[in-house]
Amino acid sequence: MLLTALYGVKRPGRKAWRFLRILLAVLIGCTGVVLSSAFLRLTMYEEAYGYTVTRLLVHAFMILLLVLFIIALLKLWKENLPLFQWYTAAVITAYVVLNYMNIDAMIACNNIQRYEDTGEIDAAYLGSLSYEAVPYLLELKRLHPEVQGVDDALERFRVRLEHRQPESWTEFNLSVRRAGKALNVTQAD
Repeated sequence: MLLTALYGVKRPGRKAWRFLRILLAVLIGCTGVVLSSAFLRLTMYEEAYGYTVTRLLVHAFMILLLVLFIIALLKLWKENLPLFQWYTAAVITAYVVLNYMNIDAMIACNNIQRYEDTGEIDAAYLGSLSYEAVPYLLELKRLHPEVQGVDDALERFRVRLEHRQPESWTEFNLSVRRAGKALNVTQAD
């Protein structure tokens, strides 16, 4: 609706355009309220059930939407702002940040913190993450040896490492190397 109002219709008179901008700002504000409500509900859901890749990606997307809404508000009051260029820059920045974030490590770290707060953890899920979770699982095992399923998760990582094909130098992965060292798995170079 915002893009249609900004680019798809002929500009009405000055007073009508000002009123339309106010209505569009209210629309963005109401959407922001819905977005913040969803963000808080997802946060409560994570506190109750733990962190997953999907949940963290949804959080990241909600933050991106917030940035896009702020840019849209700026566009309403500053007409010469190049909206699509700013949107493109925001989306590319979000994409790059997500690619360099260590999501699996964040999940493992947050779920272990959640375990220390609530006593609940899904070790099997942590075992399904990438090799970035291995140091966190080892730390969990060291601090809380009573946690069920951590040994099974670590064993799954160990088996995956042992059955990896030798990689060429172009396939080198630092996370795999660190996990192999931490689990004392010798890997073919």
